Amino acid sequence: MRCGDILAELRAWRDEFARSHGYDLGAMAATLRELDDAAGERIVRGEPHLPRRVVAGDDRAESVAANELTIR
Repeated sequence: MRCGDILAELRAWRDEFARSHGYDLGAMAATLRELDDAAGERIVRGEPHLPRRVVAGDDRAESVAANELTIR
């Protein structure tokens, strides 16, 4: 199967899903939540990782607390 075929099939499924819910985002989200709850497993596990600071010329990275992040 070619990549274009997979994308066309995915887009057709997505359009049919949206059409079946009247393009109502709330209804689509509710259905997806129900499907997720019915699966019984969480896909995302664990705690989020802190961003890493990388210093130019240094191969090591260190953890950075969220309150240390600054925009320059």
